[in-house]
Amino acid sequence: MERVIYKYVFNHLQRNKLIYEYQSGFLPKYSTVHQLLEMYNCMLNSLEKKEISCFVFCDFSKAFDKVWHKGLMHKIKSYGVDSNLLNWFSSYLQDRQQRVLINKSSSSLCNVSAGVPQGSVLGPLLFIMYINDIAEKLISLTRLFADDTSFSYSNRDELQIKTVIDHDLKELDEWSKKWLMTFNSDKTEIMLFSNTNIPEFNFTFNERTIPITNSHKHLGVTFSSDAKWNIHVENLEKLYLVYIRPFFEYACEVWDNCGVGNSNKLDHLQLEAARIVTGLPIFASSILIYKELGWESLAERRKRRKLQMFYNIQNNNAPMYLCDLIPPSIQSTTVYPLRNGSDIIMPFCRLSNTYDSFIPSTIRQWNSLDPSLRNVDSIAKFKAELRKRKDISQVPKHYEIGPRKLNIILTQLRCFASFLNYDLFQVNIVSDPSCRCGANREDSYHFFFDCSHYSNIRHTLFQNLNWLPNYCALDLTLLTCGNPTLPYEQNEIIFKHVFEYIKRSERFLVV
Repeated sequence: MERVIYKYVFNHLQRNKLIYEYQSGFLPKYSTVHQLLEMYNCMLNSLEKKEISCFVFCDFSKAFDKVWHKGLMHKIKSYGVDSNLLNWFSSYLQDRQQRVLINKSSSSLCNVSAGVPQGSVLGPLLFIMYINDIAEKLISLTRLFADDTSFSYSNRDELQIKTVIDHDLKELDEWSKKWLMTFNSDKTEIMLFSNTNIPEFNFTFNERTIPITNSHKHLGVTFSSDAKWNIHVENLEKLYLVYIRPFFEYACEVWDNCGVGNSNKLDHLQLEAARIVTGLPIFASSILIYKELGWESLAERRKRRKLQMFYNIQNNNAPMYLCDLIPPSIQSTTVYPLRNGSDIIMPFCRLSNTYDSFIPSTIRQWNSLDPSLRNVDSIAKFKAELRKRKDISQVPKHYEIGPRKLNIILTQLRCFASFLNYDLFQVNIVSDPSCRCGANREDSYHFFFDCSHYSNIRHTLFQNLNWLPNYCALDLTLLTCGNPTLPYEQNEIIFKHVFEYIKRSERFLVV
């Protein structure tokens, strides 16, 4: 029943455009990243115009538990819900009870006179309806994401900024008192963005002075007052050992203009993780390490994610406030057919920070794609084509077989990063590349095919592989990589005999 009511009410609100435009929470096709992109674009635009931008971040206290039922019913009625459905909502909210249950002990039941039913289908929609008019009397641009409320105002005139923000804080305070909601003053913060010296402002809210901070974490992304990403990247470094890549890539469409230095920091950390996984030493090629795992650098992954986000925006699978930020195509500005008419017009950017931000940088990437790729009919096909054109190879499953230590040694031999003298000589770790058998060069080929110290075990290895089809050349590639045309089971047999050869050679430390 709840789902039917939800669909009816939500469609009514959408059809009549009653939901506040900048509400991004609990709505289909809206996400935290959408709001963050628009917010960061706003910050950069103000810097481009040499304005001072003031962002206020507010925090509701127990927002979902404090929704006043009578006030909620008043608002539901104001949105044009008919009387029968209004009576249903009244019944839905009435006579609710709650208690605390710990193990097998429970408190006595008590009546619930406020709050939306949490965990319910209708709860999020009711909350959105309740706070929907919060921005009505505010001058600043207000952004909502569920119970996260923020607003911003930009101007070159410091006095005007002070006047507007003071007005909006007062209006917000009055709204909260009228509708019995509470803001947590201790968690309310202000950030100022400016190309010049940041002015000294003093703002109060709920009779408390609001701190002006140099950084603020909003919806999981740390914004800094210089509109750069050093602090955000430093925070990611600290989180690395616990969360690794998923957190590294959260909202990366927003902060991909973090600069080469910060980008390299993140890729260095992923490379360390890749070395741990593969067992490859510090002197191994990063290209071969990533190839060994089928990974891309984080920088390349961010480029791909930005293109995927841009595809959705171009195809109206994102909020309109983001779609409206994309410039028109070149063809739309002229009546003459142009070869590059489908390209998007590149916006003018005064600051390098803006030039490298999501919209300008992704437009450059987008325009470089083949029109056939840009015009595929689904995001799934677009993602697949991007991966195909990036040549992200699938790692053979048989690379994972065998004892961990022997597997690591074979991986090192495959990536020319073993502890054979020639590999060490190549990176200036030893001064002599020769083998103790007298050969001038102790490399992987010499180890498997030439070294006189291993003649007997080599004969055994080749005898064990004499079943190979004629088209499979018994060469270094076969011994270290297997053969992609052979089934997994046969590659497993090859590696099993190679592991035995490595172990019996006693050339490497295998405990």
